[in-house]
Amino acid sequence: MSTHANARAHKDALGTLAALVFDKKSSMNDQEYLEANAALMKLRETADALARSNSAVPAVNATNTERSTAEVARSDSEESTNNPSRQNFEWYVMQVNDNAITAVDLVSRLQRSDELRHAKVDVVQAIYELVYSDSDSVGTARQTEFGAAGAIEALASELALSHDDPTYPLGIYQIKLLATLDVLVRFHATNKERFGAARAFRVVTRFVRYGTPRVEKVATTLLANASFQHDNNQEAMVAAGTVEAIVELMREASDIDRVQSFLKLLYKAVCNSKLGVPVVGRAAVEQGVIPVLLRLAGVRHAAVKAMEVLYKIFDDDEAMRDKVVAEGGIRRMTDVLKDPANQLEERAMAAKLLGEMGCRAPANRRAIVARGVIPVLKELQEEPTGRSRNFFEFALSRLDEEAVDSIAAREVARAREAEAKSKALEEKRKHTAARRKESVERMERIRPPIAKKRARK
Repeated sequence: MSTHANARAHKDALGTLAALVFDKKSSMNDQEYLEANAALMKLRETADALARSNSAVPAVNATNTERSTAEVARSDSEESTNNPSRQNFEWYVMQVNDNAITAVDLVSRLQRSDELRHAKVDVVQAIYELVYSDSDSVGTARQTEFGAAGAIEALASELALSHDDPTYPLGIYQIKLLATLDVLVRFHATNKERFGAARAFRVVTRFVRYGTPRVEKVATTLLANASFQHDNNQEAMVAAGTVEAIVELMREASDIDRVQSFLKLLYKAVCNSKLGVPVVGRAAVEQGVIPVLLRLAGVRHAAVKAMEVLYKIFDDDEAMRDKVVAEGGIRRMTDVLKDPANQLEERAMAAKLLGEMGCRAPANRRAIVARGVIPVLKELQEEPTGRSRNFFEFALSRLDEEAVDSIAAREVARAREAEAKSKALEEKRKHTAARRKESVERMERIRPPIAKKRARK
């Protein structure tokens, strides 16, 4: 391998080590972290020396190359100041905080095609440190500043390169890119818009499909936060094929942590600002998500979130409700509700779905009641903690036609009243028609005598 290739491999490996040190920062004490960073700086200096050795330098007299310790330290200090690529992420953070460089300067370093790999890792880590803050006001201001400086587009571009270019340091670097994007867009509407406009959904979806387990998890979280209550991004998610990928992965996944991660993504993605069925919910139903969610409704640790997603999809939408019923939703939910082995929270969520499926749908209500849920709901309504009592009361109100002043009873009363009015109107119509017919017949009987009388005159 050539010296240049050795130098490149050395620095790529160094970038991975730097990202690993940063990732493990929280598990180190101060002394360990300082020692690790000092070792990284030594390795960087060695890498730079290796790179410089690639150029042919004529031999010089040893006496001319000897320098005092003070001269070496002074030279290294000057080179560090003039060559920021030798600095770690903390140097970049300090420079931005001291207004020595701007967000635009930092993003520009990330966009430079000639920038060393390990330097880009440090830049990304620095951006993460700068935009992540315990103070909401400081964090929002920094997120706005870096969003306007083009950080989202630059980070998304790096993601695409790291996926397609095998020479990039993978794994930890990709996680840091995804995590930095997540911080930028999570609570920032304008940055969410930039994320969608940068077509980042398609790039991030590839990491959900083909990334390592850790990369997949961070990418899934980013998609969830980028789409939450953002209608344009939800449409971009559908266009990027993200919903199709998530439903497919949910159908195949057996690890409960992965399933939970996908369910959280779907739940956030169906929380929109418009009335009616969210576009992600509609796309998920087209991809066959209802049977998947009904199956997961019986899986411990996934059941509640699966039922929450299902509820968001068909809440206040009769067409979607009918699809759930047609797929066996009533039987599945009544089984979950009636099984005492299930957790109280799971049974309460099943009750909520049953109440919604039976409300304003007499046929569904009768089918649910026929499965013997009313006694179960009345018993659970008295559960001692009171945490889930509202859900059981909700279901009883919409299903129990015998309860005084329940919604179901009022619906039955209104239906009977409407039926009585309809019958009365029908009787009135028949009576009017009969009287009209009688009048016509009377006119027909008296018309010939009148005509004869007129003819005689």
